[in-house]
Amino acid sequence: MLEPEFRHILPIGIDFFTTRMLMKGSSKLEKLSSMESSLDLCLESLIDITDIFLYACTSGSFIKGLTWDNELQHRIYMKTKKKAVTAMQSLVYALHVFSAKNIVVATPYIPEVNEKQRSFFQECGFNVLKIEGMNIIEHGGSGYIESESIYDFAKQVLTGTSPDVLVLSCTNFRTLNIIEKLETDLNIPVISSNQALLWNALRSLNITEMILGHGSLLKGIK
Repeated sequence: MLEPEFRHILPIGIDFFTTRMLMKGSSKLEKLSSMESSLDLCLESLIDITDIFLYACTSGSFIKGLTWDNELQHRIYMKTKKKAVTAMQSLVYALHVFSAKNIVVATPYIPEVNEKQRSFFQECGFNVLKIEGMNIIEHGGSGYIESESIYDFAKQVLTGTSPDVLVLSCTNFRTLNIIEKLETDLNIPVISSNQALLWNALRSLNITEMILGHGSLLKGIK
C-alpha cells in the first residue's frame, strides 16, 4: 500500500523509487528479522538516484527493539552517506508532535508481533493503553483489507479507551483515505505508518509543503 498511497499525496516535483527486501524463515518473527540480510543489495540498487532512504516496513524496524532501529538507520547512513528514516522512528517522532503519552494501536499483525511493538513503544516512554491486530497471517495479506474494514476495526479497538493519539501501524495497510474521517469522528489525532513515514522524510529534506485531506500531521509539516 505504500506505493499507491505515496503516489496519491506526494508534492509536485518529488519522486520516489522502491525495491524489495527478502524475507526468509518459518515463522513471522524469523521472516521480519531476516529482512536486513538483503539491505546492502537494496541500498546499492538505489544509491545513485535518491536523496534519502526510507526503511518502509514498520514491523521490520521494531522487531528487535529501539537499539536495533537506531542501528538500522546508522547502517544505512554509513553505507550510503545519505539520510535514512524508518517507519517506526517516524511513528515515534509523529507522536511527539502531538505530545502524546497514552496511545492506542490498531494493526493487521498477529499477537506476537503486536507485543514486539508494544515493547518498543514502551521503551520510547509511551503508555500503550491497547494494541490489537487483525491477525493477518498470509504474507502480504494486509494489503487486501479494504479501508472501510480498517476504519470499523480502528473504532472497535478504541472502544473503552481515551488515548491522546490513535496509531494505525503497518505500511501495507490501506489507511490514508480514512485518517481524516477518523480524526473528525474521534476528535483525536490519528497517525498511520505511511503518513508518518512520508512526513518524516519530507521534513528531513526541509520540504514543508502542507498536504491536505489526510490528517492533521501532514497539514502542519514542520
